Amino acid sequence: MNSSQSLIELLSDEHMLEILYATNETPKSITSLSKDFGISVTACYRRIELLQEMGIVRKDHEALSKKGRIIKLYRSNINKIDILFENGKMVFELSMDNGEKKNILRNVLTDKDIEYEPDPIHHNISNPCSREAFIKPPP
Repeated sequence: MNSSQSLIELLSDEHMLEILYATNETPKSITSLSKDFGISVTACYRRIELLQEMGIVRKDHEALSKKGRIIKLYRSNINKIDILFENGKMVFELSMDNGEKKNILRNVLTDKDIEYEPDPIHHNISNPCSREAFIKPPP
C-alpha cells in the first residue's frame, strides 16, 4: 500500500468507489472508466495504479480497440468489505475473489492503518457485529 494514502482515504474517494463498483462484474479499460465517470484518463490511471498496488484491482486481460490498439482491462479483486468497530478501532475485512481475506486495522486515535492477521480465538466469524466479535489488535 502506498504509505502516503490509507485504505480509508482511498475508499472515501467517490471515483475509487465507482471504479471498484464498475469493475466488480465486468473488466473495464481506463478509457471506458474515464468516460463513464467524467474524470480524466490521467486521474483514472492514477487511481487504478493505487488500487493495483494495494491488490484491490488487477489487470484482467488485454484486448484490441476498434482502432487496433492494445488496451488493458481491469477488474476488482474484492467480493465484500466488512467494517467492524470495537474499542476505538475499525477493522476493514476485505474478502477477495480468490478466497483470501485481508484485514486492515485502523486505529482511530493514531489515524494509522496496519495489515494483520486476527487472532482466531478473538474473532467471531459467525456474527462479526456482536460484542463477542472483539478483534485483538496486533502486539
